[in-house]
Amino acid sequence: MKVRIFFITLILMAILLPYSINVEAAQVSAIRTTSRVLVDRTSKSFDAYNINDNNYFKLRDIAYVLNGTGKQFAVGWDGAKNAISLTTAKPYVSVGGEMTSSTGGTVKTATSTTAKIFQNGKEVFLTAYNIDGNNYFKLRDLGESLNFGVDWNASLNTIEISSTKGYTPEQADTSQTVCTSGVCIDETSKNNGLVRVGYKGAPTEKVKLLISKDGVQYFYPIKPDGIMVGFPLQMGNGEYKVSVLSNVTGNKYAYIKTSNISIQLTSANAVYLNSIQTISWSPTSAATIKNRSLIGLETDYSKRITLGYDFVVQNVRYDFDKISSLTPDYIPIPDKTLQVLKGICYDYSSLFAAMKRSEGVPIKLVKGYSTLVEGYHAWNEVYINGKWIVVDTTVDAAFYNAKGTFSFAKSTADYTKVYEY
Repeated sequence: MKVRIFFITLILMAILLPYSINVEAAQVSAIRTTSRVLVDRTSKSFDAYNINDNNYFKLRDIAYVLNGTGKQFAVGWDGAKNAISLTTAKPYVSVGGEMTSSTGGTVKTATSTTAKIFQNGKEVFLTAYNIDGNNYFKLRDLGESLNFGVDWNASLNTIEISSTKGYTPEQADTSQTVCTSGVCIDETSKNNGLVRVGYKGAPTEKVKLLISKDGVQYFYPIKPDGIMVGFPLQMGNGEYKVSVLSNVTGNKYAYIKTSNISIQLTSANAVYLNSIQTISWSPTSAATIKNRSLIGLETDYSKRITLGYDFVVQNVRYDFDKISSLTPDYIPIPDKTLQVLKGICYDYSSLFAAMKRSEGVPIKLVKGYSTLVEGYHAWNEVYINGKWIVVDTTVDAAFYNAKGTFSFAKSTADYTKVYEY
């Protein structure tokens, strides 16, 4: 049975000091890390936690993955002395249980480790916590003490561990940010397809951002609150113009500042992993945490994607009442959609994209038209097996609620793309 779904037309505008605690144990909250982890460029699944914006890993897991490399080290435990020993250049002997995940929720109580730590017979001071009977160490402390590489790619939400190089201290802020006339433009992540823009002006000022390249223009509403927000550079390599415009009268806008940005993307799909205005996420956002709980220990790439898709389709409801209160500069907030579990097509596609980007899956939010929907519409394209697959959680949620039949992948013939993010 073919069902044609009609929705109310909505015009969407394209718009680290190491220390150890040897006194009374302190307790803090630990949130399961959702970042992707690469070990010598190979993806690995760790049971890791974020505590006070630092990532903590099981000591034996790190020893396990570095075993057999130039950075291998042995781990010992002396219960009588309440001491952990680390011996560099020695092979690690597995005790079983390495690289397994703890049970329970995504938020745990962490207690500072009271054990002393010795490396090659000398006491060292590393930040460590005990969670569910396992010792978790600050990754950068381990990297520095044992001299293996630790890097962080914020735009890709990826932690990189390397056995082929030594430890390099975390880099100081070298952001390429230029601020003039109240406008701040940060080009630091331009080669990952991201520019961050902020503008500080009068509270009632109407402001737009224009990003253009080779005659193609993307307009975005921005608030004059000075907060930096990410925007995509999704039109390939080359020269971009990034302009902030202020409303003069009616529909007339004046240029406040224009910046020319030249980019060379690190990879073709890097842009579709970023947190941007319409697909906002962070390692600790609700959408990220929800996605992590859904995929669990699933390792199959496609299955991980469909787990998120199934959740959105089966739990988010279309909000017809929302239409009347929307303004042309409406921006979806994935965490809010997750909280209320209802929204319009823009909300569906933004939430699904935020969830998948948080685990390193390239995914687009697309705007345009569909033969299945009346009026302007938003959906997703997900990168699977080297191809972009059209996915429409809004339409499929309607089919699901009507107990109709539907498929994950949609026919491109039924969709006409106008903008992609």
